Amino acid sequence: LGRVDDPKHQSQPLEVLSVGSDRGIALIGAPGSGRTSALRALASQHPDALWIPRDPERAWDAVIALVSGRAPRRELVLCDDIDAQINDLPIEYGQHLAQLWEQILRSGGGTTFVVTATRAAGQVGRLLDSLPTRGLLRMPSRVDHLAAGGGPDGYDRDRPPGRLRLGDHELQI
Repeated sequence: LGRVDDPKHQSQPLEVLSVGSDRGIALIGAPGSGRTSALRALASQHPDALWIPRDPERAWDAVIALVSGRAPRRELVLCDDIDAQINDLPIEYGQHLAQLWEQILRSGGGTTFVVTATRAAGQVGRLLDSLPTRGLLRMPSRVDHLAAGGGPDGYDRDRPPGRLRLGDHELQI
């Protein structure tokens, strides 16, 4: 996933995402914070990853295929801007897509999911909560950072793209 800053030990160990074993991670950040680049980096390491299309209709079809079992099982599923995909659909379809995603994320044994979002509010927040790990990239404001689950001391308005707050440490994707 990236290099962790460990100033106490003067080192930068690797932070590894165990694809197929780890349930997944939600990456939340403002536009330009490195969300899509993180997914591209993971996709380059796992060429057989399933990338859910950004187009709402194609995303709908891909999610339906995952739920129904028509899509081949993949160890890594990537979804960029899950909040925008849901919000770009008419409200009843967006709600249904969110329910389908919740079903997938809660029952996806053997699959690692990496999803990105701009904010962790409303129905999207519930989806992101179903993933065990949350990484915070640069957020638009301190309020957004706190609402996404970040601590008061972890907000950095000038956080460079790809710089991630993961639990109590910093990581560069």
